[in-house]
Amino acid sequence: MYGQIDLEEWGFIPRKYREYDAAKDCRSEWLKDKTVERLKSVAQENHPILLRIRDREREIERLASSLPASEEDIPEEERRPALVTLSSLRREAIEEHGHDSEQAQKYQAAINWQENADEIKKLQKEYSVLHHSLFSWGSEFRWSVYQKPTEEEIRSYNLKRQEYFSAESALRWAIQSAVTKGMWGEWYEKWDKDYDFRTDFEEFLSDITFARRSFREGLGEESGQEKRDLVQKYLDNPLWHLTQITNFLLSDLIDFDLINLEVTFYFGLFAPNISNEIDGLHSDYYPGCLFFPYSFPAFKDETPCLAPKAKKARRKRRLKQFGIGAALGFILLVPFIEEGQTISDVWINQGAPSWIFEILGPLAVLLVLFPIGQIVFEYINKRKIKYNSIRSQANDLLNIRWDISSETYDAKTCIERLKRLDEQDLHISSLVYPLLELQKISSDITER
Repeated sequence: MYGQIDLEEWGFIPRKYREYDAAKDCRSEWLKDKTVERLKSVAQENHPILLRIRDREREIERLASSLPASEEDIPEEERRPALVTLSSLRREAIEEHGHDSEQAQKYQAAINWQENADEIKKLQKEYSVLHHSLFSWGSEFRWSVYQKPTEEEIRSYNLKRQEYFSAESALRWAIQSAVTKGMWGEWYEKWDKDYDFRTDFEEFLSDITFARRSFREGLGEESGQEKRDLVQKYLDNPLWHLTQITNFLLSDLIDFDLINLEVTFYFGLFAPNISNEIDGLHSDYYPGCLFFPYSFPAFKDETPCLAPKAKKARRKRRLKQFGIGAALGFILLVPFIEEGQTISDVWINQGAPSWIFEILGPLAVLLVLFPIGQIVFEYINKRKIKYNSIRSQANDLLNIRWDISSETYDAKTCIERLKRLDEQDLHISSLVYPLLELQKISSDITER
């Protein structure tokens, strides 16, 4: 559970893989759509208003499929004096509770549903097939980060994606029209408001998913600000508050703080192929001049704050320098065979100029000592900027992030831990606290 955030958990493609390419853009679009579908599914299974819509539509569909609309819809030989129909039940509900009662409206909606049953069933089947094709575990479009879809797969995906959204829109409109046709009064207004809420809420879910993709691909301040604006909008709309959506937003806010730490220090909080894409002060590596390290544009050779690819390049260069220096030292200092002569003595005896080896001696010492000195200065710099201390705090923040993403955590404890980090050297987004307070309130209500 704990550790670096890798590409699969991160969710979208880093810029290294996103120079505009139809295949990469297609996969990114698929990941966004899949995330939106997951959030919609979570909301539909947990939000009270969306549950109310679902249960109401299921009841109306059940009534429409189990009872005839009126006696005229039944063959004459099968008619009975006490036959129950939707029309008779509606009349009884009107006589008992009035025209605008909820039960009378449901019977009217069931009659409407029955009139459009064939179209609704056709749309339900089409929607189900397309949804399975695009988003199920057996989907033909489950591309990995490194697997490039073919042109035919891209065309197929884009076509099915368009068909899917058209089918979803058509199905929802057919059901909503059947449910609300001919309605009036208080219950019509309530049902209509429920559908309006669903539209607005799902647009917000799409917005926060798009913001996540933008932020995780751009890794910049602008996309981070977009996420913060959406979080504020969420906090200002109490009807949207849902535990799973709050966790989604919390993870993104903390990710933004973690990205800022990685930009500055490159702690390795993310998998290397993500960290390499983060543009910080030291994201590129420019080695200093061998003898005058402070003269080349920045004295970066001794900083601990390098991206993984830059650290790897620095290690290779240091090993190369040390290897050359050690080889020269071997030539100059190690006795050769049995006469006690060095290799340089043998070459001088054979006519090589002695001044060459007088120069190579100090050069060999520099090549050996310089990488060692850089490592020492790097250690000093770590202590000077409290690198290890801040890295420990950053990993504590990462662990809190993992707890939140697991959705099994105590909000009160997380608030206390974050405040302790906030009092030290880390910046924690202030919007994290009201989101955690929402979870704390939700937890308190559940316990009661």
